[in-house]
Amino acid sequence: MIHDPSAPRPKQKQQRHTFGTQTLKDQTQAKLSLLMTIPQVQHELQCSRSTVYLLLGSKSLVAVKVKGATRIKRASLIRYVDENTLEGHYAA
Repeated sequence: MIHDPSAPRPKQKQQRHTFGTQTLKDQTQAKLSLLMTIPQVQHELQCSRSTVYLLLGSKSLVAVKVKGATRIKRASLIRYVDENTLEGHYAA
């Protein structure tokens, strides 16, 4: 089939943008999912895959299985970081 450049192009749907209807916090939370993959947690903690699994094994992070795939609850990651934050100290 040969493309005819003079043929009219199909119309594309215009995307509607709404500004000012959500707060920045709402927009950010909408983009965050409830569950995270192992690589996403690795990226957030800047650690190795084995470290993530060690944290899961020690129950520092909470995981669920979704059709056999391991997912970490974002809330458990946030809790882990909050509980292990060093204030006023330099990590050695």
